[in-house]
Amino acid sequence: MQVIETLDPDQRAAVLAAAIPREAKILGRKVTLRPGWGNMRVHVVIAVIFIKFLQPDLRQALLTTGDAVLVEDDT
Repeated sequence: MQVIETLDPDQRAAVLAAAIPREAKILGRKVTLRPGWGNMRVHVVIAVIFIKFLQPDLRQALLTTGDAVLVEDDT
Protein backbone atom coordinates (compact mmCIF):
# COMPACT_ATOMS: atom_id res chain seq x y z
CA MET A 1 0.00 0.00 0.00
CA GLN A 2 2.78 2.43 0.89
CA VAL A 3 4.15 2.27 -2.63
CA ILE A 4 0.97 3.92 -3.96
CA GLU A 5 1.43 6.95 -1.71
CA THR A 6 4.42 8.34 -3.62
CA LEU A 7 5.32 9.07 -7.22
CA ASP A 8 9.08 8.93 -6.51
CA PRO A 9 10.49 5.83 -8.28
CA ASP A 10 13.41 5.46 -5.84
CA GLN A 11 11.12 5.55 -2.83
CA ARG A 12 8.78 3.05 -4.48
CA ALA A 13 11.71 0.72 -5.20
CA ALA A 14 12.91 0.92 -1.59
CA VAL A 15 9.47 0.03 -0.23
CA LEU A 16 9.08 -2.86 -2.68
CA ALA A 17 12.54 -4.18 -1.77
CA ALA A 18 11.73 -4.36 1.94
CA ALA A 19 12.44 -7.80 3.37
CA ILE A 20 9.35 -7.88 5.60
CA PRO A 21 6.00 -6.01 5.66
CA ARG A 22 6.94 -4.14 8.85
CA GLU A 23 10.02 -2.72 7.12
CA ALA A 24 7.89 -1.65 4.14
CA LYS A 25 5.51 0.14 6.50
CA ILE A 26 8.37 1.97 8.21
CA LEU A 27 9.84 3.03 4.87
CA GLY A 28 6.39 4.00 3.65
CA ARG A 29 6.01 6.46 6.50
CA LYS A 30 9.04 8.34 5.15
CA VAL A 31 7.98 8.73 1.51
CA THR A 32 7.10 12.02 -0.13
CA LEU A 33 3.33 11.91 -0.50
CA ARG A 34 1.93 12.40 -3.98
CA PRO A 35 -0.02 15.63 -4.55
CA GLY A 36 -3.64 15.21 -3.50
CA TRP A 37 -2.98 11.97 -1.58
CA GLY A 38 -5.01 13.19 1.39
CA ASN A 39 -8.06 13.62 -0.84
CA MET A 40 -7.75 10.28 -2.64
CA ARG A 41 -6.47 8.06 0.18
CA VAL A 42 -9.79 6.63 1.37
CA HIS A 43 -10.94 5.83 -2.17
CA VAL A 44 -7.64 4.11 -2.98
CA VAL A 45 -7.68 2.05 0.23
CA ILE A 46 -11.24 0.87 -0.44
CA ALA A 47 -10.34 -0.09 -4.02
CA VAL A 48 -7.20 -1.98 -2.93
CA ILE A 49 -9.07 -3.92 -0.24
CA PHE A 50 -11.89 -4.75 -2.67
CA ILE A 51 -9.42 -6.04 -5.27
CA LYS A 52 -7.48 -7.96 -2.61
CA PHE A 53 -10.55 -9.92 -1.58
CA LEU A 54 -11.50 -10.79 -5.16
CA GLN A 55 -8.79 -13.44 -4.83
CA PRO A 56 -10.64 -16.66 -3.94
CA ASP A 57 -8.26 -17.81 -1.18
CA LEU A 58 -8.28 -14.44 0.56
CA ARG A 59 -12.05 -14.08 0.13
CA GLN A 60 -12.55 -17.48 1.75
CA ALA A 61 -10.22 -16.60 4.62
CA LEU A 62 -12.20 -13.42 5.24
CA LEU A 63 -15.55 -15.20 5.05
CA THR A 64 -14.44 -17.80 7.60
CA THR A 65 -14.05 -15.03 10.18
CA GLY A 66 -17.83 -14.74 10.32
CA ASP A 67 -18.95 -12.00 12.69
CA ALA A 68 -15.57 -11.70 14.41
CA VAL A 69 -14.18 -8.21 14.99
CA LEU A 70 -11.11 -7.76 12.77
CA VAL A 71 -8.21 -5.55 13.87
CA GLU A 72 -4.95 -4.61 12.19
CA ASP A 73 -1.88 -6.34 13.61
CA ASP A 74 1.33 -4.95 12.20
CA THR A 75 3.71 -6.05 14.92
